[in-house]
Amino acid sequence: MPCDKIDFTFGIITAGDNEENINKIIDSVMAQNMPCFEIVIIGSCKINRKNVLVKEFDENQKKGWITRKKNIVTYYSILENIVYLHDYILFQEPKISDEEAKNLSNEEALQAREEGLLGWYQGFLRFGNNWNVCSNVQVDSTNSRWIDHSLWWEDCKDYPNAEKDRLFLLPYDVTDLFKYQYVGGQYYILKKTAAHKYSLNENLVHCEGEDVEFSLRARQEFQFDFNPYSKVAYNKVKGNPFDHATPELIQFLRDKSVKKVNN
Repeated sequence: MPCDKIDFTFGIITAGDNEENINKIIDSVMAQNMPCFEIVIIGSCKINRKNVLVKEFDENQKKGWITRKKNIVTYYSILENIVYLHDYILFQEPKISDEEAKNLSNEEALQAREEGLLGWYQGFLRFGNNWNVCSNVQVDSTNSRWIDHSLWWEDCKDYPNAEKDRLFLLPYDVTDLFKYQYVGGQYYILKKTAAHKYSLNENLVHCEGEDVEFSLRARQEFQFDFNPYSKVAYNKVKGNPFDHATPELIQFLRDKSVKKVNN
């Protein structure tokens, strides 16, 4: 349901070697014209800007310890919603006024998002604040879709010809398969209550599946919601190693859900 105001903490995870891009991220957040927000940066960083809290992090403690960094973001957050992001993700800036955005139909808003007109925050005001775990449209610097609304491969392994470690991107309008989904750790959004309840496993480091481990726990309680009106872009080329979920795979998982309920 649309709303007039949403508060966000933006938690940026960095290894301390990307200050130029972090400043671009901050600029893209500031451009949203949000009435209430904060930015928390965890890592070695010399940035000194308004509404930005920097907490130094000793990278020698454990290499790639992003789980610890994200839990620190949760600890310092003072607002209801927490956006966790790595230091290469930019928020789509608004090119139309808030009033113009508010007057769009949902179909027009989707088109405005795709054309780069609808700002990230304007998209969330349209989507609303009734969620616990959320993501939105994500693309790399070539505008290729990345891990934004995807199935976890192990949940699809009994589907004929499903490849190991192959992820499937869902159509944005498919919202009933969250029990088979996971949220990519590079960018996701949690209610602070959910973040405290499902903190990240600090025994895991970067590239050890910390996002999968979190997702498998959190999805037992929370629906994974997807906001199609907001968009972020990676400031680098990621490529697209994913398949798109076919109607047959989607129906296969729906049938699988029915069987679980009946059993």
